[in-house]
Amino acid sequence: MRLNFAEVTNFRALQSVKVHIDDQTTLIVGRNNSGKTSFVDLFARFFGNDRPRFTLDDLPASCVRKIDQAVRNYRQAERLRESNPEQAFTLTDRAIELLPEIRLRLTIAYQEDEDLSAISAIIIDLSEDCHEAVIEARFEVRSALDFLRSATKERATDKQIAKLFQRHFHATFHAIGTSAASEVSVGIERSVARQIVSTMFVFAQAKFDDVSADRTRNLSQTFEKFIKTYHEDEHTNVAKFEGLLVGMARRLDSSYDDIFAPVLTWMNAFGNEVFGPGQKPRIVSELDPVSIVKNTTRITYASGDGGRQLPEGHNGLGYSKLAFTVLQVISFLEAHRRASPKPAVSLLFIEEPEAHLHPQMQEAFVRGIRDLLEGQDAEGVQVIMTTHSSHIVASGHFEAVRYFDCTGQQLKVKDLAEFRHKTEPVPAEETLRFLAKYMVLHRCDMFFADSVILIEGTTERLLMPAMIRNCAPQLRREYVSVVEVGDAYAHRFRELLIFLGVRTLVITDVDSVALVVKEDTNGKPRNTYPACPTETKGAKTSNATLKLWLPGLEQVDALLAATDEQRTFDRVRLAHQVAEAPGRRCGRSFEEAFILANADILAKELDHLTVKHSFIQHLQVPITPEEITKNAYAIAGSLDGKKTDFAFDILMLDGWSTPRYIAEGLQWLITSPNE
Repeated sequence: MRLNFAEVTNFRALQSVKVHIDDQTTLIVGRNNSGKTSFVDLFARFFGNDRPRFTLDDLPASCVRKIDQAVRNYRQAERLRESNPEQAFTLTDRAIELLPEIRLRLTIAYQEDEDLSAISAIIIDLSEDCHEAVIEARFEVRSALDFLRSATKERATDKQIAKLFQRHFHATFHAIGTSAASEVSVGIERSVARQIVSTMFVFAQAKFDDVSADRTRNLSQTFEKFIKTYHEDEHTNVAKFEGLLVGMARRLDSSYDDIFAPVLTWMNAFGNEVFGPGQKPRIVSELDPVSIVKNTTRITYASGDGGRQLPEGHNGLGYSKLAFTVLQVISFLEAHRRASPKPAVSLLFIEEPEAHLHPQMQEAFVRGIRDLLEGQDAEGVQVIMTTHSSHIVASGHFEAVRYFDCTGQQLKVKDLAEFRHKTEPVPAEETLRFLAKYMVLHRCDMFFADSVILIEGTTERLLMPAMIRNCAPQLRREYVSVVEVGDAYAHRFRELLIFLGVRTLVITDVDSVALVVKEDTNGKPRNTYPACPTETKGAKTSNATLKLWLPGLEQVDALLAATDEQRTFDRVRLAHQVAEAPGRRCGRSFEEAFILANADILAKELDHLTVKHSFIQHLQVPITPEEITKNAYAIAGSLDGKKTDFAFDILMLDGWSTPRYIAEGLQWLITSPNE
C-alpha cells in the first residue's frame, strides 16, 4: 500500500491542488511563499500529535469573503423571515452553501494480495476492479445555522468572526467512496485515521545555537528520545543496560540503609503515629533506564589532540543539523519496523534539510536518505521533502519533483512525472534523457527562480551581473537564475520551460555561416559551412535554437528582420544580436556585438587590455573607433580561447554599454508580467 495522491482544498495558498506522491521520495520545490510549507503543515495539523487547530487566517481570502457573504445573506434572510419566508429560505440555503471547509483528501492505492486490515475502516467500494481507498480530513462547521445565528446576533466584526470560526468549526475524518457516480462519506474517529496514516515531521526550524554554552542540548535530548524508543523493543541491547542498573540498585540500597538509618530511627521515636504496627520502612532505589538517560546524557566530541571531550555546542550548525535530522529519520524507520499492526501509509516529512548544510553535504544527505530507505526495513515508507536547494533536486530523481507554481492567481502543482507525456512525441525521450543528465551535472535553480536567463558561454555568465546592474537594476531584487547551456542546447529546455511557465530570457548568438564548396581528398565537391560575417550574402544560422525554436528562421537576413512577436512565445523571449542602430553592422557573437557597441571606449583603453594583441594584429595605425568597428569580426575571432580574459578586461572598464539585444531582453524581463 502507498499514498498515491494528496488533494488539498482551501488551505492558505492551496485553494485546490492535487499532488502525486512518489513511491519513495517526493521533492516539493518552488519559489518562496509558493505553498510548500503549507502543504506539510496541513498534514501536521490533521495527523500530528496535537489536536487539529485552524484559524480564520488559514483560509484563502476568497473563502473569508464567502463567510462574510454568508453572514450578510443570513441577516437578510432573518429580515425577510416573516414577510417573505420562501425568499428567506432560499437565502439561508445560499448562506449555508457558502460556508467553506478545509479538506485534505488522501488516495491510498493497494494490491489484491496485500493484507487490507489496516485500511478496512475506509474500504467502501467492494468492486473487484477497485484498488483504491480514500480518507478525507476536514475542518468544517458543526452546525451552519448555529454559526450564522451567532454571527448575526453579535453583529460580528472581523475579530469576532475569527473567534466564532474557531468555536463553531472542528476537525472530522471520513472514509470516501471512490465511485465516480456517487461519493459515499462515512465518518471515522481521528484515532482510526492516525492508525491508517502514520506521520513524522522534521521541520526546518530546529533550534540549534552556535554557541559554546551548550544550553539547548538538542542532539542530546534527541538521543534521549531515541533510547526511549529502543527501550520499548525487547530485542535490543537495552536489556544489558537494565542488567547493569540492577547491580547498581543493589549497591545503592545497601548505601541507603546506612545513610537513612538515623532518619528512620528518629521517625520510629514518634511511635505508631507515623508507621503502623509491624511496618518497617526501607529506602530503595528504582532506576528506570529512560529516566537515567533523561537529563544525564550528553553528546561530546573529541578535541583536536584527542585529550579532551568538548560539548555538542562546540560543533558546527551544519553537523548538528545533519545529525539531528538523520537521528529523527532513523527513529521513524525504527518505529515503523516495530509497529504491529503496521499503518497503511507511513509518511516522513522533511522540511528544507539544506539549512546550515553546504552543497556537498546536501547532496550526501539525499544519497544517505536513499540508502537508509533501501537498507532498512522501510517498505511502505514514503518521504516527502520540501527544499529550496538546487543541489538536493539535482541529487534526487527528476520525475520525483513537484513544482509549486505560484505565478498565476491560483497556485498550480506541476508534476514532472507527467512531463514525459506533455512533450512532443518525437523528441520527448531525447529531451528527457538530456534534462535528466543535465540536472545531475548542473544546478536546478530554475525551479526556485522568479526569472530564468539562459546564456551560451563564460563571457556572458561573468558579465551578466554587471549588465543587469547597468540596464535592469530592478532584477537585482528578484531571484534570477542564470543558466549556462552552450550554443547548441538552449532549445532542449523548450518543453521544460513552457511546462514550468517561468518567465525566461534566452540569450544566444546569430552564428552566421555561408555555404562554401570544397573538394575532398578524392577530388569530389563537398559542401562546408564555415563561419562568416552576418552581412554575407545568403548567410544562414547554424544555431539550433534559432532554427528549431524561436523565431524558427534560418536565413540571417530574415532573423535580423524578425519582430519582437516572432521572438516571443508564451513567457519565453529570445534575444540574438541585432545592429546597435539602423544601418550599422550586426555582430555574429557576443564578443563582436560588444566590440561594435563599445568601439569608442575600447579604442581609448586598448593599452590597458590583457587581450590587446588580439586587437592590434587586425588594426591599422592610428587605432580609431572606426578602425575597430571595421575589423570587429576578425578581432572577435582572435578572442577564441581568451574569452575569460576579455570578460575580466570588460569588468575593469568604466562606462561601457550593454549590447542592445541583451539590454532589450533584460528590459522585457522587467516589463513582462510574472503571471
